[in-house]
Amino acid sequence: MSLRTPNDRPGDPAADDEPVVEPRRIGRFALLRRLGAGSMGVVYAAYDPQLDRKVAVKLLKRGDGEPNPRWQDRLLREAQALAKLSHPNVVQIHEVGFHGDEVFVAMEFVTGMTLRTWLSELRRSWQEIVAVFVQAARGLAAAHAADLVHRDVKPDNILVGADGRVRVVDFGLVRFGDDDDDDATDEVPLARAQATRTASGILLGTPAYMSPEQFRGRPADALSDQFSLCVALYEALHGERPFAGETAEEVAQAVVHGQLAPRPERPVPAWLLRLVFRGLAHEPGARWPDLDVLAAELARDHGRPRRTVALACAGAAALVALVVAVFWASSWRDREARARAEALAAGRLRAAEDSIDEFLRAGRQADAAAVLDAFVAVPEHRTTRALVDALRGWGERMRALGDIPAARAAHARAYAAALDPAAERSILGDFVRLFHEQWAWDQLGRLCALLGSEAPGGPWSGRCAEAAFARRDFAALLAARDRHPDDPALVDLAPLAAAWTEATPLSRDILGAGPLSPPGALPRELYLHRDSPAPGRLDVVLPTPKLPVVRSYTLPSRFAPRVRPLSLGPGEPPLLLTWSAAHRRASLSAARPDRLVELVSTAADEPLAAAVADLDRDGAREVYVGTGPYGRVLLSFEPLSDGTWRIDHPHPETDATNSDITSIVAADLDGDGADELVIAAGPWRAFDLRVLRPGEDGPLELVARRKLGAVVGLTTLRAADGERLLVALKTDGYPSKIAFPADHPAGPPAGIYLLRLRGSELETVRFLPAPRRAGSDEPVDLFRLHVGDIDGDGLDDIMLGAHDHEPLPGFSVIHRQHGDGSFGTAMLAGFHPIALVELDGDPTAELIARTTGPLNTQETWLLGVVAEPTPVLQVPHAPEPAPPPPLADPLLARAWRRAEQLAALDLSSEAARALDDLAGLLPDEPRLVARMRAAELHEAAGDDLAAAERFELLGDRSDALLGAARTYEQAGRFADALRVSRQLTRRGDLPRAEAAHARDRVAQLAAIVEDVATVALRFDQPLPSPWTVDDPTAARQDLVGEHLQVDAFAGRGPIARLPFEWSEGPLGLHVDLALERGEWGSGLVVGVRPLGSPTLLSAVRVEVLGGGGVFTRRYACQIAGPDPTILSQEPGDDPARPSHLHLGFEILPELGQASCSAVVDGVRHERRVRLTPAVMPPPGRYELVVMPAGVDKPTGLWTSARLRAITLRGARSGAAAADEAPLAHAARLLVQGEAEAALAELERAGEDGPQVWRALALSELGRWNEATAALRAGGSPTAPPAREALLGLLRARRQTTAPLVRAAFGPGYFRLFWDAMADVVRHHSDPLIERTLTTALSDLGEFRPAADDVEGHVLKVRLLFERGRAWSALRQEDRARVDLAAAAALAELLPAARRADLDIDYERAALEAAAGRREAALEFAGRALLRAPARELLADRLRFDPRFAPLAGDRAWQRMLGD
Repeated sequence: MSLRTPNDRPGDPAADDEPVVEPRRIGRFALLRRLGAGSMGVVYAAYDPQLDRKVAVKLLKRGDGEPNPRWQDRLLREAQALAKLSHPNVVQIHEVGFHGDEVFVAMEFVTGMTLRTWLSELRRSWQEIVAVFVQAARGLAAAHAADLVHRDVKPDNILVGADGRVRVVDFGLVRFGDDDDDDATDEVPLARAQATRTASGILLGTPAYMSPEQFRGRPADALSDQFSLCVALYEALHGERPFAGETAEEVAQAVVHGQLAPRPERPVPAWLLRLVFRGLAHEPGARWPDLDVLAAELARDHGRPRRTVALACAGAAALVALVVAVFWASSWRDREARARAEALAAGRLRAAEDSIDEFLRAGRQADAAAVLDAFVAVPEHRTTRALVDALRGWGERMRALGDIPAARAAHARAYAAALDPAAERSILGDFVRLFHEQWAWDQLGRLCALLGSEAPGGPWSGRCAEAAFARRDFAALLAARDRHPDDPALVDLAPLAAAWTEATPLSRDILGAGPLSPPGALPRELYLHRDSPAPGRLDVVLPTPKLPVVRSYTLPSRFAPRVRPLSLGPGEPPLLLTWSAAHRRASLSAARPDRLVELVSTAADEPLAAAVADLDRDGAREVYVGTGPYGRVLLSFEPLSDGTWRIDHPHPETDATNSDITSIVAADLDGDGADELVIAAGPWRAFDLRVLRPGEDGPLELVARRKLGAVVGLTTLRAADGERLLVALKTDGYPSKIAFPADHPAGPPAGIYLLRLRGSELETVRFLPAPRRAGSDEPVDLFRLHVGDIDGDGLDDIMLGAHDHEPLPGFSVIHRQHGDGSFGTAMLAGFHPIALVELDGDPTAELIARTTGPLNTQETWLLGVVAEPTPVLQVPHAPEPAPPPPLADPLLARAWRRAEQLAALDLSSEAARALDDLAGLLPDEPRLVARMRAAELHEAAGDDLAAAERFELLGDRSDALLGAARTYEQAGRFADALRVSRQLTRRGDLPRAEAAHARDRVAQLAAIVEDVATVALRFDQPLPSPWTVDDPTAARQDLVGEHLQVDAFAGRGPIARLPFEWSEGPLGLHVDLALERGEWGSGLVVGVRPLGSPTLLSAVRVEVLGGGGVFTRRYACQIAGPDPTILSQEPGDDPARPSHLHLGFEILPELGQASCSAVVDGVRHERRVRLTPAVMPPPGRYELVVMPAGVDKPTGLWTSARLRAITLRGARSGAAAADEAPLAHAARLLVQGEAEAALAELERAGEDGPQVWRALALSELGRWNEATAALRAGGSPTAPPAREALLGLLRARRQTTAPLVRAAFGPGYFRLFWDAMADVVRHHSDPLIERTLTTALSDLGEFRPAADDVEGHVLKVRLLFERGRAWSALRQEDRARVDLAAAAALAELLPAARRADLDIDYERAALEAAAGRREAALEFAGRALLRAPARELLADRLRFDPRFAPLAGDRAWQRMLGD
């Protein structure tokens, strides 16, 4: 069955004649098409999925010989420079970063043309030309104001947009204004890419437009840019340049000597020529002072007498120039003058808002904010209503954009500026809406009290009632209802509040609860599932208010957390489904009165759902169980007459989907008197609801199917009209680009779906969307679905738990059913539901709920049973109020009062800003009070650094110094805290206790800051002997690049270790690394652990998680324990996207705290935690360890990183070994690239030396035959640890390793190669993988399995298939067809069971569909559907795969898919 294809190249296994492949992504940007290319690089049109916009991406070629650190330092400097340029007439730079070793710049995509093209397209009038150059001059002037010089101004670097706006682009030769213009400092990286002559660093720019000083090698400045712009303006006006020359040298001579060419006759006004010639002056000092002046002169109408022209500004600078120029000297006492001032401010505001809206439509929020700030800064506006309207309008715009912090700040500023009580009250109404949309219930409750809005029909009464209910202030809500019995909001929520006014506290360890006896059975019993003692206990209680325990069951293994006790019917004991993780077994046990009796046990993965039903209608109920990873099957347990149980797979088609069975419910949904079984088949393939019932022949058949996504809860509900509906809780968890379209990978919206079974369809009767907090990109996570009559009206209601992505307390969502079938929604903050139970015989269900928050603080409550008042939600309160000092000016007193009201609403940051602004208007003593209060409010808001700086500004006052020391410490600025604390100890007015505390703090801070031992690990020198290298195949040191290249493969052991001593003081670890590649299931850990222990004490972690084509990079740390603290998560769909990371942690025993930090591509994330003495690690002997993270088994899943530096604070490096073992020395030498010396040490080690290491050293010396022999001598390549090392080397060092493995093991190479690639190709598809598959399998034709080697033939088919897919992804269609056809031909000779998981026909169909070959695509797709084990899932993939888009409207295609 051997088959050679034209894609096989025998005798040339290492050939890499692969096609040139355009990148698909650069950074997070998806490339759409190439716009242009040149010697400097390539420009692409691209799409930014994060901000949903089109951008231009320029990929720049790196300068020859540019050292890495210098290149990166210069990139950072340039990124900072370019970020300063935010102006309507400068192209906006969005991002600068690395793509491999090349630099990319993502910028605003401009629809338009270059100025050169614009000029050549039509004959332009001088007025049109001047209008364009005025805008260009303003853009350059903005750059100069930011201390930046362009140095390459020319028509090609000026764009004329389709909107008429002009933008200066390509600041590629930009220079910092304070840089020296010499070889070492003159150029930044983009300059290196664009210089005309860069060998000396002197001549930079385009000769035809360069200034005399540039030709003379002098520093270019803003006046040089002016000269270049005037050259371009002259050329635009006359059609020729002012300085003639056939060569660059001739042009240079003309410019340097000021030799103007003869001027063509063109109708250009004399005044305009005078302006241009001044800009072309030979001496820089004779030119215009700056481009702002030149732009103003160009824009001025020289044909008429001067006059003031009022224009609506198009940008922040123009608006500032307009409003600041207006002088207002009238008295505000005059009513008519006030009215004129209001009218003038209102007119200016209209113009400003036009500009603001234009900028916001263009996505330029910073420019829009600059316009607002310019308007607000005008003194004459401070006492106008227009100022308040401007701030409120900005707040509404920010709210609409989802920028809630900016909206809140704007409304707070408006409140501080309000002129009358009516305006104050109106702005407080804005806050009511903001707090309500943010679910800030405590703040909203306080605001409602301030407003006194209990009045019937008040504009805020409904939201205030919701706030009282959410805060669990049921008594206050009922009291308000009694005062205002006609208020609809109060009336609506009162029944729920009345039901839950009283509550009973239960023990903290309750995980679950619910009815134990079947409906109607006596006595009625409930169960409480407790998590202690492990593995747990089930208490049976009577349904009375005190819940007396009548018996208990100790669980033999973990009680399946999502599965409640089951009942086979009246008279039968309850059944408990338990699961042993250690033995991977599920057991069904009967809860008899005296003990648990195991009835049946089977090997199974964790049960996720279970239900009982008599589907076969034989009078006996069966148990149906759904399992999760990695078995993922539906099981049935059927009791037999002889007391045994039969275990079966009742629906093999569902098992074939290989999807978690996340929920099961049995109910009569169609009213025929017989139950249907509804299952939720979730990740990672099905993502659907399936209704099953017995067929005519007995086995279960699929009646209906609805693809919803990840459904985590199923139950039924009786609708108001009596119909039984299916309730499905759908979340956005487990997104998959395979199961759903790439732009909606989570499927339909998250929320509650009420469904009706009608024939073969599950129809949506009603959809209740998952709540989404204002400003959040995602809805909340929903879980714990419950149905019951919550308010006692005889109608079923819905209750579920919710968790927000922001650091808010968890809460419950309640959907109350109304008589018309609609639902009202309420929230209950700080509680997650455990169960709805019936205890006291009334229609209202009682609620067992658990408080949210840290585990050690959680409590369980039974709501609806009289014992004590239900606890009101407790959240951190606003700072204590501080009455303002007496002020003679009532306006100032009112402003201070408003600031304190903001503080009372827990708007501390906004209140602090108001007092900061107010302080400058106050007399001396009140000013100090205001500044002290502002510092306190900044501290209350968590802005410790701002607070510390303000405390220090108050001077040498004890209270201020105490505040500064405290807040500097809270901000982690320990050196500043020490400095201020020492100032305190020198004061003589401190009370004795405070002085002693200050001295103690000085000692503690000094131990953290001063004389701290530090081990600074750099990689510019060979690794010293204290380092132990465990796996030299996973690390390489680059002494020139000054980094340690680490290839971390999941499932492998430590890569390298370094012992150290920690005696006292802080212990800190800081890691600087460049992440180059991160594949699913892999990661990198750098941490510390006790010497000789495998358990990490603390560490920083980079991991890649996810599935379904949707991946996340997670940056986390461990502090004094195994649980990670997540610092940041970001999409990781592109495994090759580079990131620059600074990761670290600090343990500070003296302060009883620790901190973690991650700086990801310049963005800092930090967490601080308190450490109790019980968890504080003791000093002692430890070791630094670098190791992989990810899945447990050894794989080829790969994280690649460059470790640049590691710093250990508080540590002393361990001593070098007196007599280092040869093997340890050889490992270090291999990492350092000293192959010859390493080989000598391996010879000394004798037979103990791994043959893979020996082969690695020999190959680096070019001794290929000996290297091959060494590999053979190591034995079978499938035996660990040689296999683990070879898997990694075949990924990270394929070009040198693959020929050795081929030569050493022959056909065994292909098995080993597939083992290295199997996991990654299931999850990723990127150019590196595709090129690896096409080049590493170039001699696949040499792989000829024996006739009876079925496994070999399966492998051959798989490799042909994967190589064909790679060719298809690389757009090599003919090669792809050849390989896929060969794979299909060989697959036909395999047993049917061995080709079931191959998608050969699917890939052939996709290839032909994308190529426009309709008939072939239909043929292969039909064949794939015919052979699919789960036809419905394959049909979904065919619908969603974009490669089949050309067939979307084809009738035959639609019929094939059943559409």
